[in-house]
Amino acid sequence: MAQYSLQITVLIILIIVVIFLIRTSKSIQCEKRISRFTLSSENEYHISFFDQVFKFLWRFIYRFADCLKKLRIFNKYSFKYEKYITYENRDTKNCFDFIAIKFSFAILLVFLYMLSSILQNTQGNVLSLTLFLIIGFFGPDIYWRVEYYLRNQKTETDLLKAITMMNNAFKSGHNVLQAIEMVKNETSGPIADEFQKIYVDVNYGLGLDVAFKRFAERVNLEDAAYISSTLALHNKTGGNIIKVFDAIQKHIFTKRKLKNELKALTGPSTLMYRFLLILPIAFIAIITLLSPSYFNPIFETLIGLFILIIVICLYFLYIRAIKTIVRIDLK
Repeated sequence: MAQYSLQITVLIILIIVVIFLIRTSKSIQCEKRISRFTLSSENEYHISFFDQVFKFLWRFIYRFADCLKKLRIFNKYSFKYEKYITYENRDTKNCFDFIAIKFSFAILLVFLYMLSSILQNTQGNVLSLTLFLIIGFFGPDIYWRVEYYLRNQKTETDLLKAITMMNNAFKSGHNVLQAIEMVKNETSGPIADEFQKIYVDVNYGLGLDVAFKRFAERVNLEDAAYISSTLALHNKTGGNIIKVFDAIQKHIFTKRKLKNELKALTGPSTLMYRFLLILPIAFIAIITLLSPSYFNPIFETLIGLFILIIVICLYFLYIRAIKTIVRIDLK
C-alpha cells in the first residue's frame, strides 16, 4: 500500500509541475506580446532560472520532433494535431512537436516509476510499467482536447458577432477580403485567429466557400458547417451575397435564442441528472474512506466481480438513457 501511495504522490507532484510549466509558458508568451509595445531598459538581459529550464525543455522537444519527422510512420498520425496549432504559432510549432511531448511525458513517467521502485527497494512489474507508459503517452491528449473544446466554445460564441460584422461590411460596399480583414482586426480570441486563417486562404486564391469549409473542418461546429454549405450553394447558384449573409445571421441568431430558451427550461432536469450522476460515485468514495475494506469481497470472489460488471453496465446505460431524455437537438 505504501508503494502505491508513494507512486501516486510522485504522479501528483509531476502533474503539478507540468501545470506550473504550462502556466509559465503562457505567461512568457503574453509577456513577449506585450513587450513589443513597451520600452525595455538596457540592463534587461537577465534570464530567470525557470525561463532557462523552460527553454531547455522546448529545445529538447524541438530536436526530438526533428528526429520523429524522419520516421514516415508518424506522418499520417501527426495530422490530427494540426487543429491545435494557432495562427500566431504556425512558424514556431508543428504537428510533430505534440508527438514529441507525448513520448517525452511517457518516458518521464516510466523513469519516475523506476526511480520510485529503486528507492523503495522493490521490483517493478511489467503491468505497472505499461500502465504508466500508456498514461504518459495519452495523458497530454486529454489536456489538448479540453483546451480545444474550450476554444471552440469561445469560437461558437463569437461567430455570430463575426458574421454580423461581415454582413455590415458588405452593406457598406466592402469586398470579401476587406470584410474578413475587418473581422480579424476588430475581434480577439480564437475567432480572430480563425478569421486570420480564412483571410490567408482567400488571399491565396481560394473561394469564400472553400475557405469557410476549411474553417468548419477545423472547429467542427454546426453553425460553421451551415455557413460552409450555404456559401457552397451560393457559389453554384449565384445571388446577392448580402441576402445570403442576412439569412445566415438570422438563422444563427434564431437558433441561439431558441437554444438559450431550451437551456433555461431544461436547467432543473439537467441539474438533477448531474446530481444523480455523481451520487453513486460520491457514495462509494465516502464508504471507502470510512471503511477501506468494505468492498473487498466484491473483488475477491467470482460472483462479486460478476455483480460489479452488471452494476457498471447498468450505470452506463442509465447515463445514456438520461442524456437521451434531457438532450434536445436543434436542427
